[in-house]
Amino acid sequence: MTAAYEETRIALRKAAERNKRYHDVRVRPNEYKVDSWVYYYNPRKFKGRQDKWERKYTGPFVVIATPSAVTVRLQRTKGSKPFIVHVDKVKPYLVDTPKSWIGEAPATEVTELQSENTESANGAEDVNEPEESLPTDGTEAAYAVDDAPPRTRPKRETRRPAHLKN
Repeated sequence: MTAAYEETRIALRKAAERNKRYHDVRVRPNEYKVDSWVYYYNPRKFKGRQDKWERKYTGPFVVIATPSAVTVRLQRTKGSKPFIVHVDKVKPYLVDTPKSWIGEAPATEVTELQSENTESANGAEDVNEPEESLPTDGTEAAYAVDDAPPRTRPKRETRRPAHLKN
């Protein structure tokens, strides 16, 4: 009986090694770079619909980071919440890629002041004007703060059935 088990283990080991070799021939590592566009695999189930005809991939999404070799952080639009997924749930988006917002720097007063300072340092002869330096220790904000009160939404009226309106 132990000889039969031993022969079975040897045969299974050989089969596993052979299957791994066949699998490794076709597998290529997925490398997604930041600012590349991808589809995200998100199968959804709807009641009363045939799953066969549903689209499984949504997107496109832009890769905003690669936290590890097997995960990517995706974001659909500039204002949407980013999320992390495994690379097995992602495939490349090969059509015309939309404009990305990853490389954009927001136009703020800080960047405007820095550009003015570099322009004045390059070609200006007025040395007597003191340069305004922005604090970097976090004591004062380098941007304008909106002190307006927050807007409130009007209350939504709920409709009641006719027999409950009394």
